[in-house]
This record gives sequence, C-alpha cells and structure tokens, in this order.
Amino acid sequence: MRAHMKSHPTEFFPEGTSADVVDEEAESQKLSDAEKYAAQTRKNRQNQDYSALQGALDSVLSGIKAIFGGVWTAIRSISDLLNLGDEGGKVVILGLLVLILVASNVYTYVAWRPSSESAMLRRYQRTGGADVGQTLKSLLPGQGPGNERRAASTPREEVDELVRILQAVDRRSTELRGILESSIGGEGSAAKLD
Repeated sequence: MRAHMKSHPTEFFPEGTSADVVDEEAESQKLSDAEKYAAQTRKNRQNQDYSALQGALDSVLSGIKAIFGGVWTAIRSISDLLNLGDEGGKVVILGLLVLILVASNVYTYVAWRPSSESAMLRRYQRTGGADVGQTLKSLLPGQGPGNERRAASTPREEVDELVRILQAVDRRSTELRGILESSIGGEGSAAKLD
C-alpha cells in the first residue's frame, strides 16, 4: 500500500508534497514498543474495569430481581391463603400494608418523646452552658443575680475563690443535713444517713 502511495503521490497528497515528506510523517506516526505496550496495558485495564462494572451491575439487578420475586411470591401465597383470587388479593394485601404502615407512623409519632437528658443536653449546647452557670449561682447562697463577683485575674485569686465556693457548698450541705435529720427524727437517723 505504501509503495503504491509513494509511486502515485498526487492521488493521495496535496500538490507540492513529496514522497519523502510522506515517509517522514509515516515514521513519526509509528509508535515505539514501550508506547505500544502502554497503550495495550491501558486498553486491558479499561476492559477489566468495564467487566467489573458489568459484573457489579448484574449482581445488583439480580438481587433486586430476587427481592421482588420473593415479595411477589409472598403476596401470592398470602392471597392463596386468604382465598381471594388474583385481583382481590392484591387490593386486600396492599390495603393491609398501607394500614400497617400508617399505624406504625402514628405509634411512632405518639410514643416517641425525647429523653429529658437529651433535651437538657441540647439546651446546654444551644445556650453555651449559660443555664448551668445561672442554676449554680442561684443555688449557692450569696451568688444570686445581684451578687455577681468579678473574675479572678491571678491564679492565687482563683484558688481563693474556689476555696470560698467549696466552703459555701460545705455550709449548705451541713444545713441540708440538719434539715433532713430534724425531719427524719433525731440523731439515730443521722447515723443511718452516713
């Protein structure tokens, strides 16, 4: 073929093109062995990828087909058990399925209540812990809304403030213990509390 093209260049190439230029172009278009190997490897890898994709698609489709086949078999079996025939059985089965799903949704809506702990956690996260700080301030004597203290600026001041808070908590727990002892009835009960 090349020999024919070389001997009749006017039939195959534009005017002014010599046969030597044609040979150079043909030589430049030849691929080296490494390039041929790379192209073949790339083509083989693409074929393997297409085969794997086809296998995965076939597996998914056969799984879906098996699921729907099983559901259809179950519907036909239940229809036969109810002795309703083809059309009546489909309507009854689908109606029962819809009723079951609606009842399930109503039950879920009525029965589901967020737990108080998760609600408190959400509120704590939403407010950034401000509720907890306010609650602690209101529980400790002298820590109400009108008695805010300034923040400690040095570690020593912070330690002093913590010691003061712990002493206040200890006083409050002693007061509560006394109230409990008096309401329960005397010293003998206090030993039971320990």
